[in-house]
Amino acid sequence: MSSMEAVEALESKRKRGRPPAFKPERFRDLPCVAKLLWFYIRDQGEGRYSIRELAESLDLTTAAVQRNLKALVERGLLEVLEPPVGSRPGTYRASSGGRD
Repeated sequence: MSSMEAVEALESKRKRGRPPAFKPERFRDLPCVAKLLWFYIRDQGEGRYSIRELAESLDLTTAAVQRNLKALVERGLLEVLEPPVGSRPGTYRASSGGRD
């Protein structure tokens, strides 16, 4: 399914009265890696995620994970419940900002 088809499917659901799981316009201009991270964290649920573990799970570089986590936090799509300190992983949650 192309991204345009996905957006059209979401619009169709919205017209049927069911709210979408997220607002597609909040994700415009975000890199695919950021979107992948958001969906992964949303599906896994609130929890501790180290940069290294996310990178290994998604077959990404740690630099790509760091850069895109920052973008998600700045856009309000990801909440940092507990920032990472040293070797301790941070605690993240996909925010409801994707649905507001």
